[in-house]
Amino acid sequence: MRELISQMGAIHSSVADLLADPAIFLLDIDREFFQSQLNRCFPEEELA
Repeated sequence: MRELISQMGAIHSSVADLLADPAIFLLDIDREFFQSQLNRCFPEEELA
């Protein structure tokens, strides 16, 4: 559960600026979302 919350926080941090701008296309947010999951700093110690 802790790791899941950490992952959600990491994802939110990566797209927070995009979410705040209503002019940003959803696909831009989606692309950044997936890139954040590929980041080496993404919490995944318990990920199977």
